[in-house]
Parts: sequence; structure tokens; C-alpha cells
Amino acid sequence: MVVPVYFLDVIFRQAEGSSIKIAAQQIKEGILPDLSNPEGTDFFFIKNLDEEAVAQMIVKLRTTSIPAKRGVDPLNDIHVVAPMYKGEAGVTRLNALMQAVMNPKEEGVKYGSTFFKVGDKVMQTRNDYDKDVYNGTVGIAEKINPFDNSLEVDFGNYATVPYTSLELGDLDLAYATTVHKAQGSEYPVVIIPLVHTHGRMWYRKLIYTAVTRAKSMVILIGSENILRSAISNVKDASRNTRLWARLQSIMQATE
Repeated sequence: MVVPVYFLDVIFRQAEGSSIKIAAQQIKEGILPDLSNPEGTDFFFIKNLDEEAVAQMIVKLRTTSIPAKRGVDPLNDIHVVAPMYKGEAGVTRLNALMQAVMNPKEEGVKYGSTFFKVGDKVMQTRNDYDKDVYNGTVGIAEKINPFDNSLEVDFGNYATVPYTSLELGDLDLAYATTVHKAQGSEYPVVIIPLVHTHGRMWYRKLIYTAVTRAKSMVILIGSENILRSAISNVKDASRNTRLWARLQSIMQATE
């Protein structure tokens, strides 16, 4: 019995000759990409070792600089990915910083330390088969009811999805997400902080995934040493399954 095997090794998200595509291939091969920001590049590196400065720079790039220069929508066309929630340039704080600038409304509903407002970009964090909304799905908060601490989210389906006060824990802000949550998604512009607090979390496949979320522009901000370390860290991501044993049993049964 012969089972056909296919390897997905062609990138279609970026245009042929894109510096993002070239950099991603170099990262995949363990090579440090060109960080000199040559003219015409769409793969940028900004060196800054101060994590608070990195966070503030991300907010400025997301909300003013990139939209002004590229004519893109700061909410839907630009995304920020980091490897973890914690830290000055982690997902949790970046979400709070960007929400304060991009959606400064005062009225909202609160769950724990997270404040949701109409117009916020939000993400479902677990599979909910009753609501037909699944882990990683992104939408926009459409309606809030401060009297019972509930809200409704537009996920682009036929109707908004209601959340009671107890169900708000299934949502998170999504101005920034972890790289893992961004898997399977693509954005015109992606911004990636490379800070020492996250250094131990980066590895080659993860930085490759982060870079390849972008279609037309990537900006890495932080430490070149963190990038070097990530590219050299070939973390064992192999999975142990019973697929081979099952295939053997099928082959034996058909002999």
C-alpha cells in the first residue's frame, strides 16, 4: 500500500521577489536576513533595546505612522504579534495601550482587568459550539449593556453573537495577539516586538510563523541578538502520534 505524501514548500501569500518572502526563506534555513532596511524593502528592522520604548513605538507605528505612509486601515490592516502575554511589550499591555489610543471611549463592560468597548477588536479564546464561534475567531464589539455587563460581537456572520457577563471570559482584546493565535491568519502589515523578556520564548519556527503572517510589510522592533537567538533555536516540534501504527494495521489487514 502506497500513501502519497506532499510537502507544502511554496509561499503564495507574498509576491514573487518580496523581501518578506526572501527573509522568511532565510529564517527557515537558519540565516539572519538583511536588517539594513535597503530602499524598496518591505522587511524592516528597528533596533531598540528599551522595552517600554518598543511598546510606545508599536502604538505610534500602528496608529499614525504606517496608516499615513501606506494608506492602510490601522484597525483591520495592521496586526501586532508577540510570543507571550506578559511584559511591557507583551500582548496584554500592547492591547491596553492600543485600545487607549484607537478606541478611547469611556463607556464599556469589564471582565477581570479587561475593559471592552463598542468598536473594539476582540477574539474568541475557546471553541463554543452553541454559539458557532471558535478559538481564534476575530470580530468587532458592536453593542454593550453596562446594566447587565453584557455585549454583542459581530464576527461577520448573519447575526451578532451575544455574551453575558459570565461569558466575557471567552473574549480577549485582539489589537495584538500571540503568534500562536495568529496562525492561519494573514494581514497586510505585521509588527513584531523582539524584547529580552520574551527571548526564551522565541524559536525558529515561531519567528518564521510571525513573519509569514504579513502580505506586504513586516516591522521587527527590538534586539538583533534576540532575532539571532530565535533563528538559531531549532526547537523540537515533532509530534508523537499513532498514525504509523494505524497505517501498518490497515496494510496488514489488506494483505
